[in-house]
Amino acid sequence: MAEENGNPTWMVVVEWAFVGFGVIVFAWGLFVLKMAVESRHWATTEGEVVLSKVYVRSTGHTPGHYDRRISPRVKYRYTVDEVQYESEGIAVGGSQTWGIDPLDQVLYTVGYYDKMVGRYPEGRKVTVYYDPRRPQRAALEAGLTAWSFATVVMGIGAVIGGLMALKILPTPFWSEDE
Repeated sequence: MAEENGNPTWMVVVEWAFVGFGVIVFAWGLFVLKMAVESRHWATTEGEVVLSKVYVRSTGHTPGHYDRRISPRVKYRYTVDEVQYESEGIAVGGSQTWGIDPLDQVLYTVGYYDKMVGRYPEGRKVTVYYDPRRPQRAALEAGLTAWSFATVVMGIGAVIGGLMALKILPTPFWSEDE
């Protein structure tokens, strides 16, 4: 089988795919960062929390392994130009914005999510930040969060890892590969 930089061809394809994946993740992260910054200037309206709950369910994995999925849900209703919307976005760029990041399952506990949803009990009137160009895009907390940067960092890591595997970048000093 042909080799490039000492790696079989199939391995080179996998390494370049890893770099490509990293570029896509990095680009998505820049988009999320841009939206988080813009959200500080979004329009606001009053909304009402209609659901506030932490779901914990088993993933069906074998006992002794990480076998639960924690899903915080805060749903709220708001009206813009006489059109009613519902959203679950807590923070733009946050892990609770448009889906749950798998890393959350490792970093956060049920107690963390209980506190988070506790800030938004059902029936509470809340300030909703919404994108005036797309009013269905909304959040309860505007601006940057630590998670706003997470996707960018993961993308950079994937690109660097792929380039090191391709031997385009030097391997770190602790690497056994010479």
